[in-house]
Amino acid sequence: MKAKISRDTGVPESTLRSWWERRRRASCKSSHRLSMGQKDCRKKAWAANDEQLDKAMLTCWFVKEQSQGNPLSGPIMRHQAEKFHHQLHGAGGERDFIASKRWLQHFQKRHGLGAAKMQGKQRSADTAAEDFFLAQVKEEAAVAPPPPAKSHTDAADSLHQLITTLHLRNLHRRTQL
Repeated sequence: MKAKISRDTGVPESTLRSWWERRRRASCKSSHRLSMGQKDCRKKAWAANDEQLDKAMLTCWFVKEQSQGNPLSGPIMRHQAEKFHHQLHGAGGERDFIASKRWLQHFQKRHGLGAAKMQGKQRSADTAAEDFFLAQVKEEAAVAPPPPAKSHTDAADSLHQLITTLHLRNLHRRTQL
């Protein structure tokens, strides 16, 4: 069929194949976002090593948490996967399992999940807790101010601590979709 179209239009067959492939990928991505249950569009699928764990993570936990509007981050998902594995296979377990970053990437690809920044109403639930935490930190800082930096190393440590604090403050603003 593609060879006939190629001859009729004068477009090289390889170009035509690449157009069809791009179109297939684009339609799969958009339809997969609309419905997670649709056919997987990747050429290579990473099969789950533990189907029970995969099913428990997706159907029993992820969908429930997302429907309740709870923010889900990668570390939370990895921790939950390890808990489910421990519940399913016991302490000894039939096989060792570590919910690595790579495992999380494969899980996300298998089910069309990705990270997105929370905005608006979703994020407003965290502001009360954040304000309370910041008020506590300010109180502690007022009671016992830190000693002045004595050397370049102390200043670098203070800068590192500030950067870490800012990173942790923004960490809760991302969730899995």
